[in-house]
Amino acid sequence: LPPTERQKLCQQLARFKDVETAYLVEKQVQVFPEHPCYCLVVVRRIRWYSLDSGSDPRLQNRLQTALDLPERTNLFVVSKQQARGVATVEGALLYSRSRSPHN
Repeated sequence: LPPTERQKLCQQLARFKDVETAYLVEKQVQVFPEHPCYCLVVVRRIRWYSLDSGSDPRLQNRLQTALDLPERTNLFVVSKQQARGVATVEGALLYSRSRSPHN
């Protein structure tokens, strides 16, 4: 994804107080590799006093509706533990509330 598109998406994510971290990775596809597919993995911000699992269909619906996602982008809202695999992909980190000048 071009840097300008990444920055635009990052700015959109910063508006959501429930978003802690977001990762964007390109899927390796066998069919039509000339049409890139992406996965946007969002880690929900969970308060220390919450017993929540991290997954939140309401947040996912709000993000899906409000974000201007690139074509062929799948959105997932997961726990920090569930995001461990994608977090290790080089260059995947798109947004982090703790590192963002927008918070």
